[in-house]
Amino acid sequence: YQWDELMQYTTTESVQGLCPAGWHIPGDGEWKTLEMALGMSQAEADLSNMWRGAGIGTSLKLGGSSGFDALLSGGLWGTGGSFLYLNSMTYFWTSTESGSNAWRRCLSATADNVGRWNTFPKTYGFSVRCVKN
Repeated sequence: YQWDELMQYTTTESVQGLCPAGWHIPGDGEWKTLEMALGMSQAEADLSNMWRGAGIGTSLKLGGSSGFDALLSGGLWGTGGSFLYLNSMTYFWTSTESGSNAWRRCLSATADNVGRWNTFPKTYGFSVRCVKN
């Protein structure tokens, strides 16, 4: 999803967006809470635009110990752009803006940690994981 579409054209953090009734799009802080519950320190969780949290990414991927079971679904680069990284990367939007971009999480087939980045435009197409209210 492009960020504006998944948010249903609002910038309210933790909004329902395209999630079903009773669910919402998690904000950056909610992702940090999940990461810390899996063993990441607050200092690591706060790091930006880098990979962090050794072992946490592995626990979030399909078959990992967390039960999150993220599929490496790739992403779409720009409106009408290329779909890339199927089976090697996955990207999840958060509902938290960062300037003209938004925060995302990244998982890789070749990394055991989690990326936290705010560098891609909202026109890119990434996955979203809804959270029950």
